[in-house]
Amino acid sequence: MKALFARLQKKLGDMSPVMEEIGDIGISSIEKNIEAGGRYSSPESWRGGGKKWKPLAPATIKARSKRGTWPGKILQESGELMASISKAVTNDSVRIGSNKVQAAIMQFGGKAGRGRKVTIPARPYLVFQPEDIEEMKHAVEDYLVGK
Repeated sequence: MKALFARLQKKLGDMSPVMEEIGDIGISSIEKNIEAGGRYSSPESWRGGGKKWKPLAPATIKARSKRGTWPGKILQESGELMASISKAVTNDSVRIGSNKVQAAIMQFGGKAGRGRKVTIPARPYLVFQPEDIEEMKHAVEDYLVGK
């Protein structure tokens, strides 16, 4: 028992290996959310669900058609948003997000454009599905017991 507790204490000092794994699981979940056109429960929650994003506005479709990027998927016109999803790992945490200027307005919605006259609906993509949360929990359990 003493050896088990010593090993546990050592592992708890630096959880970065499992934080890396949790980050990878999270990024994979977010990529699937974007590919699926939304998998969220509510705009205020980080928990996933079965809701899809609101369709693009006719004006957006028209603009994308002129640029040659329509038909296409929501939040995937250039691929930059998905490519920007990254993780920052420490020995006891992991942060997942995007450094893109438009990332927050895509997640939460809001007013944009000249004079902030265009309303962009919330399209929550930074959410985790229940099965991914379970996979994260199992990763921690496996790490702690030495698998």
